[in-house]
Amino acid sequence: MKYLEHTLRHEFKYIIHEREYAGLKARLSTLMQPDENSGEEGYHIRSLYFDDVYHTALFEKLAGVQFRQKYRVRIYNLSNSNIKLERKEKFGDFISKKSINLTQEEFYRLIRKEDIRFLLEKNSEMAKDMFWAMRTRLLAPAVIVDYIREVFVMEEGNVRITFDQNIQAGIDQADIFDTNVTLVRVLEPNTMVLEVKYDDFLPNHIYSALQLPVHRREARHEPRGRGRGAGEGAVEAGDAHGRDGVHAVEDRQATRRDGHDRVFPQGLEDVAVGQRQAAPLAGPVPRQHVFVDVHFEEFVRHF
Repeated sequence: MKYLEHTLRHEFKYIIHEREYAGLKARLSTLMQPDENSGEEGYHIRSLYFDDVYHTALFEKLAGVQFRQKYRVRIYNLSNSNIKLERKEKFGDFISKKSINLTQEEFYRLIRKEDIRFLLEKNSEMAKDMFWAMRTRLLAPAVIVDYIREVFVMEEGNVRITFDQNIQAGIDQADIFDTNVTLVRVLEPNTMVLEVKYDDFLPNHIYSALQLPVHRREARHEPRGRGRGAGEGAVEAGDAHGRDGVHAVEDRQATRRDGHDRVFPQGLEDVAVGQRQAAPLAGPVPRQHVFVDVHFEEFVRHF
């Protein structure tokens, strides 16, 4: 799907237990192919996320702003051979991502703010936007997020399902190549993140494979809803008894489904209104005090 100059995809995240992971993996491995880079045990991802002096990325997420963006630098298996500078943007229930390659020297110039004019020389509007964000909003490194990712893919619907395990994070650090960087676990023991991504539709047999017999949906910042949207992934409806199982991370109401695997999210015209209403919540907060009011685990989850 296209919106302005953006290619949009659906993306939904859930926190699951290891026991759910075992069942889901067994089913998905018979229906989908492992990503060529994943291997049997997945691959390592480490990302450095940026935020500005007002903590806009954090507070817009907490406020449920429907149009928002975040910048990050990502590496794989701690290698400097593939360094990605990315901007991820959210449009209601859709996401869009733009990226460019960096050299390791450019990465260190970026985090040290020594000379970032190289961003203006890149053939990328995203890179130029980041340059001005660093100059005008004091965009700077905020948090490192580190995990092991296992990936299953399917050509039909361009479906990509990932399991992110051993999720750790660190603050007040920016060197993602440092093997001695201090990291702490951010989720409860024996839990991980399930992520479901697809273009226009999620095939019925994949939707069915993602269902679990016992689950609980935790809709953050939104009233609990009931629905069978294709984007609900492993969650079909809320569980009034609060039993253990899958927890939705996304801050949205249930999407609607017309029986043909096509999701109809909230209109893009409407979410712009929500952004204007929530924007004042992202006012200035001293950078050194942000973690006093926001639990560290919640901060990392919202990145």
